[in-house]
Amino acid sequence: MNVCVFNAQEDTNVFAVDWSNGADNFNYLEAAANTRVVGALIAQFKTQLHTTAHAQYGDFHLFGHSLGSHISGYAGERIPGLGQITGLCT
Repeated sequence: MNVCVFNAQEDTNVFAVDWSNGADNFNYLEAAANTRVVGALIAQFKTQLHTTAHAQYGDFHLFGHSLGSHISGYAGERIPGLGQITGLCT
């Protein structure tokens, strides 16, 4: 899993998660199962930001498309007081 960090013009940070290795599978059920693992890792990352950098959970906004929406939901289950989740579909 790769994470890219971008700085915006506003006081924000954007973290993009590349989980293509977990999604790159001919077995959809296995790729769908991997979403729980990725969601848990994102939640762990956000918790680390909260602990070390005092980032507020309410300031986090997770976006996801397709199975990425499920990843955002699984991460949100583990983050108390998460600000917002946006799920995108086609």
